[in-house]
Amino acid sequence: MPEKKKQHFVSKFLYKRFASDAEQLLIHLYHIKSNKIINNIPLKDQSQEDYYYGSDLVFEEYLGITESAAAPIIEEMIANEWVPQFEDPKFQKLLHFVMLYEWRTKASVDQTENYLNEMFREVAKYDSRLKPFNFETNRLKHKEPAAFNLGYYMESWVVAADLIPFLLINQTDKLFIISDNPLIKYNPYMQERFCYWASNSILSKGLIYLFPISPRHYIMLIDPATYDVCTTENNLIIIDDNSDVDQINLLQAIAADRNLYFTIYEQQDYLKELATQTRNNKINKVEKQLLDNPQKTGSKSLFAYQLYHKLQFFFSFIRVGKEAQIYDTSKRLFHPRNQYIVDFIQNLGDKKSHLL
Repeated sequence: MPEKKKQHFVSKFLYKRFASDAEQLLIHLYHIKSNKIINNIPLKDQSQEDYYYGSDLVFEEYLGITESAAAPIIEEMIANEWVPQFEDPKFQKLLHFVMLYEWRTKASVDQTENYLNEMFREVAKYDSRLKPFNFETNRLKHKEPAAFNLGYYMESWVVAADLIPFLLINQTDKLFIISDNPLIKYNPYMQERFCYWASNSILSKGLIYLFPISPRHYIMLIDPATYDVCTTENNLIIIDDNSDVDQINLLQAIAADRNLYFTIYEQQDYLKELATQTRNNKINKVEKQLLDNPQKTGSKSLFAYQLYHKLQFFFSFIRVGKEAQIYDTSKRLFHPRNQYIVDFIQNLGDKKSHLL
């Protein structure tokens, strides 16, 4: 087999923490579409495709470097139940690795393609040259979509550097699961206010990222200006409420593309119950919404955004801070966490402007 032909969009070392055997070679799989469970499937074959990032291996080797830097940090976090903070160089390596999951998985690549096609379809309504184009039978595609996705967005990961990292420690009788699209992006603050176009932006107030690193541990990155967090002085969060685990697992299942993965055989019934909840709550489609612009009287703005779900629950260990409680979302369309990240995105160029 050619060198590095099999390219993973979820790192093998992450799945190993969820392995079903002591040798970390096998894992239990729940296939979403068929509603089937396959026990003890080879771990090395999961979430990979031939030349997924391209045959020139540029991105494959680049991601290999980020994984090599992040893997020992994650091992240390689990072993010592510790999380690096902003001033620690380990935090930057960890953040870089985690945030690349915004754009490296098959689910994220497909979402970018769907977004571009829906926007092109909308623009075509106002351009007579595009009227003959049949959007039902034709789509915009890139011959190397994963490489395009990473190349287009990869500089944007630093926008999340203002988020505060925490380590969630699961002490309940339920275990965390993982999927083929493991990074959860959740904004209950904007969801509760029905600002769905803002809830999915990486710039928005109220953003929370959740990333599984073991059946007992999650990394959480959270907007400190919006939420107060119940934590130890070392930014550790002890989870002893089963409902928190259920909610996080539901968000993981909604984020998943094709497969969920779990550690112990006894979780099978739980996975099936979770799948039912997922089917009842998952939306995952591009929405287009024309909104009044309160900053420009009489004008409207068109938003196209990925709507994953309309859930708006809050975990037991966070609450909305006093200043965020009185923030008026009706006075603005965009709700950035701070001006610094807006300036940074604008400096990257207009091609990133839709991230706002």
